[in-house]
Amino acid sequence: MDTPNIWWTKSSAFLDGGFWLFFFLLILSGWAFAASTDRKNSSYEKNNILLLNSYNKGYGWTDNQVEGVENIFPVHGDAVLHTEYMSTKLINKPEYYKMLRDLYKFKYRGIKFDAIISTDDNAMLFLRKYRNELFPEVPVIFSGINNFNPSKVTGFKLFTGVNEETDYKGNIELILKLHPNISKLYAINDQLTTGKIQRKQFEKLELEYRGRLKFEYLDNYNLADLKKKLAVLEKDSVLFFLSFFKDATGKSYVPQSVIPEITASSVAPVYGSSDYMLDYGMVGGLMKSSYYQGEMAGKLSRRVLDGENVSDIPIILEGPNRYIFDYLQLKKFGISISDLPENSMIMNEPETFYYRYKKIIWTTIVVFTLLLIYILILLLNINKRKRAQAGLQAIIEASAHYLDFSSLEGYKQSLINQMKTLMPLKNELFFYKQTGEKDGQISFDPVATANVSGGNGDGKITKDGQALLREAADEQQSVVFKEAAVAFFKNKELPGNLIYFQGCRNLDDLDRDLLEIYASNVSMSQENQERHKLEETLETARKIQMNMLPNDFNNFSKNNNVDLHAFVIPAKAVGGDLYDFFQVDEDHICITVGDVSDKGIPSALFMVMAKTLLRAMTDKDSQPHEILFKVNNELSRDNEQAMFVTLFTAILNIKTGEMVYANAGHNPPYVVKQNGEVEEIIPQPRMVLGAFKGSEYVTEKLQLEKGEGFLIFSDGITEAKNTSHAMYGEQRLESFLSGCATIPSKEVTEKIFTDVKGFTKTEPQSDDITMLFVRRNIN
Repeated sequence: MDTPNIWWTKSSAFLDGGFWLFFFLLILSGWAFAASTDRKNSSYEKNNILLLNSYNKGYGWTDNQVEGVENIFPVHGDAVLHTEYMSTKLINKPEYYKMLRDLYKFKYRGIKFDAIISTDDNAMLFLRKYRNELFPEVPVIFSGINNFNPSKVTGFKLFTGVNEETDYKGNIELILKLHPNISKLYAINDQLTTGKIQRKQFEKLELEYRGRLKFEYLDNYNLADLKKKLAVLEKDSVLFFLSFFKDATGKSYVPQSVIPEITASSVAPVYGSSDYMLDYGMVGGLMKSSYYQGEMAGKLSRRVLDGENVSDIPIILEGPNRYIFDYLQLKKFGISISDLPENSMIMNEPETFYYRYKKIIWTTIVVFTLLLIYILILLLNINKRKRAQAGLQAIIEASAHYLDFSSLEGYKQSLINQMKTLMPLKNELFFYKQTGEKDGQISFDPVATANVSGGNGDGKITKDGQALLREAADEQQSVVFKEAAVAFFKNKELPGNLIYFQGCRNLDDLDRDLLEIYASNVSMSQENQERHKLEETLETARKIQMNMLPNDFNNFSKNNNVDLHAFVIPAKAVGGDLYDFFQVDEDHICITVGDVSDKGIPSALFMVMAKTLLRAMTDKDSQPHEILFKVNNELSRDNEQAMFVTLFTAILNIKTGEMVYANAGHNPPYVVKQNGEVEEIIPQPRMVLGAFKGSEYVTEKLQLEKGEGFLIFSDGITEAKNTSHAMYGEQRLESFLSGCATIPSKEVTEKIFTDVKGFTKTEPQSDDITMLFVRRNIN
């Protein structure tokens, strides 16, 4: 707090020797100093109160409580109110609470509080944990606590407050009184912690009303589906709003935006239990009053400031609930005011402006980021091999080039010649091949024998040799014992991958290490040859795959009065993404983009099947959902590898601009309008193709105006990651598309790809990237 300046004035007359003038000025200065000190002390005598809110400013429930407290402690009163908002509906993690603790510790290190008022559960829980550390011995007065019981403050001193008690039974009795002919009660709630608690409280009443009222809970819907459900409710039903801060897709909402949508969609009257729900189309109910919760907490705090011991102030267990109704909704549903309980409060009465203009409704703009997460099944490569050890890597690799894998005889002779350079060999080598696993043990069969000096051997392996072979097979590595050894080659495709032999001396650990390095490099050499052949095969497959995709964009665009361009960039040599476009008849074209599970040759083959079937199933009178239904049934047949493809297919009338489409688990596309506005098209969720035979799909439609563009893409774009592992994301793509309102389709796709590469920088491409952009020409 600022300290008033104290001006000290010296009299020039004193300098001239005027004693009486000096004496007068001295008294005057003393009086001024005393007055200034009194002002200073009086400012410090003001009480400091911390108002700690669980939720954010703009949330009606919290704002009403704050208003109730401020009514008790006005700005120019004898107390200074320090208001904090914890915003725990937006973030609620332990590390966040620790950050708040550190912030308040720093922020209020120089202020001594006389009382703390907390609103709702999270603020009180925060104070239970950190009050003694941050504000020791400061009394706490809470409000808005759900289902309060003494255990919530057991062991915590200097706590009192107001219980937030929801009277669900009173509301149900009210509904039955106002609607005696109903038989069904729908309750809307979400899957958040508070929503689940509220449902449990509501469920406790079901048994009491069994046979009279049927309860049904709408707690697993997205907002669009919920609105459709509410539009067809039975006439003998009523809706009760518990909570809806997040829908089934994970999208978050604030009450002032979502309640109007719910009440506008519902054909049945909607009731609730909290006063912040009112004035959004709800009839009303026996309401918890957030304003009076705050006001009562303020009154209890005033008693503490007036000297009353907080321990002597009992907790108010019965919350200030009131019957409150909206006149407009009463009129809409034909409910007579005379049927309402006594002392009911009615808002929006046409003959008075009091209720209508009592509070100002403000809107808080909350930015939603909807992340659609698709779970892709990634098949792990089961043919990985361990890397060879360092040391003699270069020597062993050089010697491995001479091995002949083309025949058993060539392999035996090449192996003997190279092993002689590692250690002295004696007598014969016995070649065995691992064949699998039987009864919990790895099995192996004899393949051949060979003399060190050349030719086939005719000896037999001893029992000790058999035991050493078993040890090498079980441990999957080379072993030595005295003069005997077994070289184990990890590559099971070799003519023989277990070789037993004897040396001319006792073999030690160094011999075993050299043998293991050598065996690893032989296996690696064979794998390199196979990999080289595979790379050649993959390159050929890539060329074939790319040639199967249409690329005559100019002629197609010219003939169909559109501007279309598309491309696929596989993450590997061959990929599973696909696009296609073709003319259905003279008025219609078909466009599609798909993404096959996994990568490589299997996904490429599956992609070819899907593309071929799509064209085969599309004819003049086909609807997208019929096409996908047929393609899915064909792909599901004998699909033992359980592969699948996401697919978005659309048929565009090039004359009228009407587009019908169906989606099989693919990314939502975008419409790019001429004014730069970008609209995400969110189709109804449906099963991917190839997963389950008989899956059904839905045809939807939109109007593509002249000059508007339409982008279909694979998640290789939005899930592309940069060096910090952050994803490119839908929001960045939408922002970029807003600048592509008029440029040609080829530039659109190229610029998007360039932007993605600029975002990922040096990070390698992890998924196939596919785009198809079509713009309906103005002419």
